[in-house]
Amino acid sequence: MAARPGAQAPLDLRSPAPPERKAVNDDAAVAVPAVRLHAALLDVLFLGAGMTAAAAAFHFAGGRFRSGGSVALPYAGAALAVALFYPLFWAVLGRETAGMRYLGLRVLTFDGHRPGWGRLTVRFGLFCLGTVAAGLGLLWALTDDEGLTMHDHISKTFPTRYDPHPSTLRRR
Repeated sequence: MAARPGAQAPLDLRSPAPPERKAVNDDAAVAVPAVRLHAALLDVLFLGAGMTAAAAAFHFAGGRFRSGGSVALPYAGAALAVALFYPLFWAVLGRETAGMRYLGLRVLTFDGHRPGWGRLTVRFGLFCLGTVAAGLGLLWALTDDEGLTMHDHISKTFPTRYDPHPSTLRRR
């Protein structure tokens, strides 16, 4: 339909295209399994220290822990819930865990972008699935050409090392 001279042009109500995301690092190398394991062990230490501090605070505030077979299962369930909540907390925030940040690891997508919280949460769920399946999702990294785990492949993300405080500026 042709517009008449002097008539108002029709409105374009389509939403604008999203801004293009610039790649963080196009040639990032996958972190080796030993560094990834080191980060996981640091996270376990952070979790253990936090649970120990919480238990000590409970004890010194007058709380009493019961012992025996009837309370072992609830204590183990509470510890498991905290252990699962810790990485899920960081995934929902869209950040790396404290152990990963301490070692300078960052999670990127296969095209070099920082993943959002949704993709990191899916990555965490896939990690849990691969761990529950006799650890096969994690052992995959030992035989994979790129050193990626099963949850890396499915979520299309991977951890890489980065320098949070580069000493020099690089030109491309």
